[in-house]
Amino acid sequence: MTTTNEKMTVAQKFEEVARVLVAAGAQAELVDFINERKAMHEKRTSNKKRGLTKVQKENLVYIEKISSFFFEEADPEVAYTSAEVAQAVGDEVANFTPQKMTALLKQVENVEKVDQATNDKKKVGYKAK
Repeated sequence: MTTTNEKMTVAQKFEEVARVLVAAGAQAELVDFINERKAMHEKRTSNKKRGLTKVQKENLVYIEKISSFFFEEADPEVAYTSAEVAQAVGDEVANFTPQKMTALLKQVENVEKVDQATNDKKKVGYKAK
């Protein structure tokens, strides 16, 4: 049995239900059913990949490029729009949509979002912390 602040996994819940059924003197058919369901669940979860997806790996490369732009080329006093960052980084990043750039910029550490960009007061800006 787990403590109150630990969350039980589904497999542990199946084990606990089987144990309670055995202790209560339930039919062997019910206990077998619970054990089968536990085995099915373990088989299903064992097939899941536990790593990063292809897109997540690609995004890590882009995040690194954006991060290097902010700390090697960017003026720390200037707040850049996502489009300006995309153009400055170049490569295929220059063709990203504003939505994709915003998502990437949120993942870059040590870059903060400010209310206004320096060059365009109507747009959100990003600058190094």
